[in-house]
Amino acid sequence: MSDACSHFVGIDWGRKFHKFCILDHDGQVVAQRTCQHLPKLIRQIAQWLSERVGRQVEHLKIGLEVPTGPLVLALQSFGMTLWSINPKQSSRFRDRFSVAGAKYDRRDAQVIASALHTDQHAFREAPALTKEQRTMRSLVHCRGKLIRQKNYPISWMNC
Repeated sequence: MSDACSHFVGIDWGRKFHKFCILDHDGQVVAQRTCQHLPKLIRQIAQWLSERVGRQVEHLKIGLEVPTGPLVLALQSFGMTLWSINPKQSSRFRDRFSVAGAKYDRRDAQVIASALHTDQHAFREAPALTKEQRTMRSLVHCRGKLIRQKNYPISWMNC
């Protein structure tokens, strides 16, 4: 664990909502929050993270299972470094909190933050992308979303 790191953030990625948990350098929960998956709110969460820890973003270590997507792009655009963990490894870390192994999003964000705090070697750093690469990924993501909307105009999730 780096001496410069002051806080560890775990993000449980969801299709509609993301859960966040911030731990201090002692591994104690400092804050938890849920953010809806909307572009304006994703930018707000990046600002909330930097304000909440009261330090520069270089002092944050952010762990998540999904190393791509709009949330990752937004956080990286703020200069934050992200660490990715395999979902199967994450489920093994969940056993530290509950032997039942039940998936619970708020706890999963804490599990990821705690695992990053104690077992950073199990994570890999998500590659920082150039501005052009971030733009290209956003365009590809938007294109895919438009194609899905065209092919499936009535979502089964809205029924």
